[in-house]
Amino acid sequence: MNPDQRLIIQRNYSLLTEEILAGEIADNLFSNNVINHDDLQRVHAGETDKDQVGRLLNILLCKKGAYEPFLKEVQLQRPDLITKLTYKVTEGTLEKGIQTKGKLSVNKRKTLNICGIIS
Repeated sequence: MNPDQRLIIQRNYSLLTEEILAGEIADNLFSNNVINHDDLQRVHAGETDKDQVGRLLNILLCKKGAYEPFLKEVQLQRPDLITKLTYKVTEGTLEKGIQTKGKLSVNKRKTLNICGIIS
């Protein structure tokens, strides 16, 4: 994902973990070679739906070319969420998003560090 796409996921992380189901999305992303088998197993190893979505999002944040296939799957499952995931990030918004990094949870911060988004 590019930095703007990562920021959109970051800003909608809580919404996505509450509103989508990761199992079917992960299965379809695996079928389309967006994630690998190990990633698929990590998602399905989540104990709750929310945990599975969090695992999927953390995996996708580090995958190049994963945003558009993810959007396609969300569109099929929850078309009402697409407008929140397709807005254009302006330079000012991107700067504001970076400035709020201190408010991230430990897990989100760890994921963003691994992907090289924040330090």
